[in-house]
Amino acid sequence: MPKVPRDVSNRRVVKFLKKRGWAIHEGKSHTLATKGTITVSIPRHDVIALGTLRSILDEAGITEQEWVEL
Repeated sequence: MPKVPRDVSNRRVVKFLKKRGWAIHEGKSHTLATKGTITVSIPRHDVIALGTLRSILDEAGITEQEWVEL
């Protein structure tokens, strides 16, 4: 299985979630993505830490395989 990339930006995660039907709400230090009753907070960083990215994907119900296939 391919590895999850380590150089992922806030913009890339937001773009990925938008394509999957999530509503995006911009904040000052975080971006919130909502879908139904699920809300995911995405920090506004140029590079999101790998552990943080994995937590975001887990909260959103997205597998690492789906992310890698992006």
